[in-house]
Amino acid sequence: MNGEVIEIGLIRFHVMELIGVGSDVQPSGRVVAFSNAIVFQPTAALFRQIPGTDFLWHETSVTLAPDSDYIEVERRMQAALSAAFIDYRQGFEDLRRKMETNLLLVSVGPLEPKVRLVLTSAALQVFIRYPVNAKNAIAIDDRINSELLHAVELEPKLKVVGVEVPTVRRQPYDPATGVRGV
Repeated sequence: MNGEVIEIGLIRFHVMELIGVGSDVQPSGRVVAFSNAIVFQPTAALFRQIPGTDFLWHETSVTLAPDSDYIEVERRMQAALSAAFIDYRQGFEDLRRKMETNLLLVSVGPLEPKVRLVLTSAALQVFIRYPVNAKNAIAIDDRINSELLHAVELEPKLKVVGVEVPTVRRQPYDPATGVRGV
């Protein structure tokens, strides 16, 4: 577990869990409480959400042919994420500000989707990480996946490696129901 100490009390101290690598580190949405009396015992941890939050990070990936246009792939994926996340962005920004207010000494990075591309000899891997809250997790997952599939299907189509990509017919998104129209 990696994290940052956010509170030290007489009985326990609290650590905000951080995920990511290098400069791309951000809160996972959980706080772990360690008892001061048994801090070095392996069963001492108790995970829970950061007070006042209900978010977690979800991740998905797409594997494309290695000869894919790196810049075009990144542009399309970023556009797809922006379109998918537009209705949720303000809520997560409000949550980020609330966390920084409650945690005082901790700076929380933006709670927004991120695209990371990894080029190997066999493929171009696109990793997408995005926040979800418990109330809208399924709707956010569905919307992200729909927008990503649409980005892959745009002409010229991106060649997905190893799986068949379903054909996506673009239909208007209804934010009230969280689904695309019929």
